[in-house]
Amino acid sequence: MTDYLKTLLDSVGVAIQDDETVKEYNAAREAYIADTEITSAVSEYNVQRMLLDEQQMKPDADQALIESISARVEALYEKIMNAASMKRLAAAENALNALLNEV
Repeated sequence: MTDYLKTLLDSVGVAIQDDETVKEYNAAREAYIADTEITSAVSEYNVQRMLLDEQQMKPDADQALIESISARVEALYEKIMNAASMKRLAAAENALNALLNEV
């Protein structure tokens, strides 16, 4: 790679980092990470989802337990997806993906 090409790519990188879309994505990501209630809910969702998958694979699965775990998974999903920090992050990710697809 030539020095000229490296310089151009560096300039593009700086311009992208300075774009409002990238700044909003970074701010949304920081806000999401700081939202411990939602990040905890996401962690619990992942664990509950794994437990649900395990229970459903058992030949002698306990239907009451599956229904209970499933209800908890659904409740966590709703909580996560309705959180302002998650909505902001999802919108920022979509905008960032659109920007990067243009590059």
